[in-house]
Amino acid sequence: MTYIVAGWYTPNYAHWVAPLKSDLERLRVAYDFVEVPPLAGNWETRTRQKAIHVRAAMERHPDKTIVFVDVDCTIMGRLGDLENTSADVLVYGRP
Repeated sequence: MTYIVAGWYTPNYAHWVAPLKSDLERLRVAYDFVEVPPLAGNWETRTRQKAIHVRAAMERHPDKTIVFVDVDCTIMGRLGDLENTSADVLVYGRP
């Protein structure tokens, strides 16, 4: 099974997509980022939309492991080890 990095963003986050794509292209990692219209409500309401977009990415790529990211992140190195996980949710953070 292979993986793909996926995410969604609104127009006000579009400027973050190019640097992220550049990181992924440098690492030769496939990606799928979807622009969506601005969302109404507070940040909690908007954050709850992530589950909808994760599901949509899973439906677009049923044969791949989905590494779902916020588009304002920076990919620092290889992601291949994520491909071997059997977890439904995998989170790693470093303060």
